[in-house]
Amino acid sequence: MRNWRNLHTPEHLAGVTDAEIGSWRTAIMLHEAPAQAEYEAEVKRHERHRDFVTAIYPAGHAAYRLVQGLAPIKPRFDAEVFERFVKRVQEQRGREKAKADAAALHARAIVFLHQRGKAPGADYDVAKAAEVARGIVCEEKIARRVAAEGSFDCDCDDCQTWDGESNRCECGNRRCCWEHGGTFEDPSVYVVVY
Repeated sequence: MRNWRNLHTPEHLAGVTDAEIGSWRTAIMLHEAPAQAEYEAEVKRHERHRDFVTAIYPAGHAAYRLVQGLAPIKPRFDAEVFERFVKRVQEQRGREKAKADAAALHARAIVFLHQRGKAPGADYDVAKAAEVARGIVCEEKIARRVAAEGSFDCDCDDCQTWDGESNRCECGNRRCCWEHGGTFEDPSVYVVVY
């Protein structure tokens, strides 16, 4: 069995399985259970001793100050370090999944652009295929909304309407534009008023 303490690089963290994490956690708990119980008993003894001394001696007495300043030293348990290790493993898994999802989205965007008759290199930069595809889909969605709705609400005090195409509202007091986000598969468009 591998030792979890020797796994530090992203490649090692990504290769850790749930079964390994479970077996390491069980081994640590079995190993540290007696030490944890002993530490908890020591804390209870200290609290009883502190309560006894504070009941007998006044607040300014040296014994009172001494017992307030002393406390059992908590040993460094592997379980706490191990849980930080597990968190790093989960973060690395998340990063790996995000990379894979981004690569898959990029590949689907290239296929989408090819279906629309766009040539890589000539019509768009291959590295920005997902952004170009999102731009196309959002522009189409905006055109459909403008055709269907005709005018849009804005926060202008005078006219409160915008035609969806010009840069200003009907009275000209406020600047209006479209913003878009999301992906080309799940785009979102909304009106922004300045």
